[in-house]
Amino acid sequence: MRSSRSANPRSTAFLLLAVLGGVWLASQLCFVAEPPGRDQYLFMAQADRLLAGDALYTDVWEHKPPGIVWIYALAMALLGRGWGAVQLASAAAALIAGWGLAWLLWRRTGLRAQAALAGCLYILFHSGPAFGAFWATAQPEVFMDPLLVAALGLLWGCDGRRGIVRAAGAGLCVGLMVLLKYSAAPLALMGLGVFARRALPVSARWARALAFCGGGALVGLALLAALGLTGGLGAFWEATIEFNLVHRRVAAASALDSLGSKLLFRLVLLAPLYTGMLAVWLLALWRWKRGPRSFVSMGIWALALWLMSLAGVFWQSKFWIYHYHVILLPLCLATGAALAGLAEGAPSRRGARAALVGACALLLTTPQIAALTTYMQDHRLLEYCLCGLERQVYEGTYTWGGTDYDAADTRAAAQRIRAETKPDDPIFVWGFEPGVYFLSGRRPASRFLYDYPLLPQFGALQERFVARLLADLRARPPRLFAVIRRDPNDLEAEDSFAQLKRIPPLADLLAREYSFAWEQGDFTVYRRSGLDRPVLAPPQSRMLESP
Repeated sequence: MRSSRSANPRSTAFLLLAVLGGVWLASQLCFVAEPPGRDQYLFMAQADRLLAGDALYTDVWEHKPPGIVWIYALAMALLGRGWGAVQLASAAAALIAGWGLAWLLWRRTGLRAQAALAGCLYILFHSGPAFGAFWATAQPEVFMDPLLVAALGLLWGCDGRRGIVRAAGAGLCVGLMVLLKYSAAPLALMGLGVFARRALPVSARWARALAFCGGGALVGLALLAALGLTGGLGAFWEATIEFNLVHRRVAAASALDSLGSKLLFRLVLLAPLYTGMLAVWLLALWRWKRGPRSFVSMGIWALALWLMSLAGVFWQSKFWIYHYHVILLPLCLATGAALAGLAEGAPSRRGARAALVGACALLLTTPQIAALTTYMQDHRLLEYCLCGLERQVYEGTYTWGGTDYDAADTRAAAQRIRAETKPDDPIFVWGFEPGVYFLSGRRPASRFLYDYPLLPQFGALQERFVARLLADLRARPPRLFAVIRRDPNDLEAEDSFAQLKRIPPLADLLAREYSFAWEQGDFTVYRRSGLDRPVLAPPQSRMLESP
């Protein structure tokens, strides 16, 4: 295949976008029908409150930086209040990152087919089974990738007259990634790449490094200034710094995995991409004496980004499956570099190079296509999309951690709560089921949309948080009070009902002011005493104990 270095950039840009868009439509479109997971419901419920005028951290508690909630709020404001708006934002992030990766590879190598294949691999693996599938959709890690590609492109192009501006732009992108999640902080080390620009004098390299740091610092200073002016700085510090310092020390079951499995996460599903990373280094060693090529420097960047991304995973110390989404782009970059190296060493005949690209495409994509097909069968996606499978049956396949989460159960409970309350009735859910707030359209009675920060392991912080929770419930008494059963998870060994008993003031409030109303799956719902209600007798086998 002839090199496409001389191809028109505009036509190449549209061609790459068309190819990647087609791959997304063919492989990902049916997944738009999937329900959200708990994290996604949490971000939607928080975004709902922001759009209603509440302030993050003071009125809505969250321990992450504000970036992810802002993205959800923006998507819902522009595209409508619904999961589809967020999925469209996630799909856009995937296409932008995949296209940006392919564009950078083409600009560095002039090989359109190899660049397109690397971008297609990114799209195929994006939010796929290797990273938790529906649990990984629209997570903060997903929205980091377009910013990472932009930072990479700006750093690669910081040699020219606008080099300082480009370096500052790259730092700004890294700062925005940290605004999505603090675990992106190790990626700030990519700014050291300016010192590898041999064409620049030492003084120019230092100027670009300082500009990079300045761009990143600008994001942090702007955030702190905004929070200070709105009076939310103290609440932000308490929730995202003080709390996270304790949260990092709370052991999760996933942290018990071996070091090897943590480093080589999902080796079977990601084997094609890890093979690409290994191949680029073998090619680099083979061709080093003949003079460095573009794929060598790209391979070095890919390895460095992989290590920085893994450092972010280890920073969090939880090792949850979707945390590893950050290694996808470095692996695809390494694979693209390896494909470029193969092309440089392959016969120049059009047929030989086309056959090489086709063989690589087959070997790299077949395992992931098989994994996607199996996943679709497990969740009966085609039956639901094409054959009218009942929604509750379909959503019943979307569970997590055994009894920890059930999408159909959450929807059913939310529908019943919506039917039995008025639009201005506050409700409260004890557990990690923020989807009830979003699906029911009812206002949370407290700033705490889930129970984790209110558990005893947080010591003095927990005492402060419980006092605020009780103040919230006194100020806005919830009409319905839901408690979740059978939901132990990676961080909580006991279910929410058992944990409620360990907070006497809250348990006393429930026993004193509420009476049993009904059950729906793992949801036990109480109604505030003295309110008109239908007579509902609990099943004898499930008589509710006093908490």
